[in-house]
Amino acid sequence: MRNTKQIWRWLTPLFAVALMAAACGGDDDGEPEAAAPTTAAPTTEAPATGGEEIEVMASWGDAEQAGFLEVLDAFTEATGIPVSYTSERDLPTVLPTRVAGGNPPDVALIPRPGIV
Repeated sequence: MRNTKQIWRWLTPLFAVALMAAACGGDDDGEPEAAAPTTAAPTTEAPATGGEEIEVMASWGDAEQAGFLEVLDAFTEATGIPVSYTSERDLPTVLPTRVAGGNPPDVALIPRPGIV
C-alpha cells in the first residue's frame, strides 16, 4: 500500500502538468486560421450635441475643484457640451432637497456610498 501512495504522489503532479500542456496546445488541423474581423478606427470627432448645459454637483473645493474644472473644460472643448459645476459642501442635505423639488443636477458626485 505504501508503494501505491508513493506512486500517486508522483503521478498526480505529472497528470496536472500533462493536462495543462494539452490545454495549451494549438489546433493544428492543417487549415489556415481565419483572419480576425477588422474594425473601423475610432474617431476623435465629437458627436453632434443639442448644446444643452450639464450641471455637475460635488463637494470638492480648492485644489480638487480646480483639477476637476480643468477636466470639465477639456470635456467641453472635446464635445461642445457646456458644463456648470456646483460645489456644495452640504451635499447630503442639499441633493435630496433639490431632487424632491424637481430640480436635480444632471450629475452628482456623491462622496459617501451610504448616502445613495
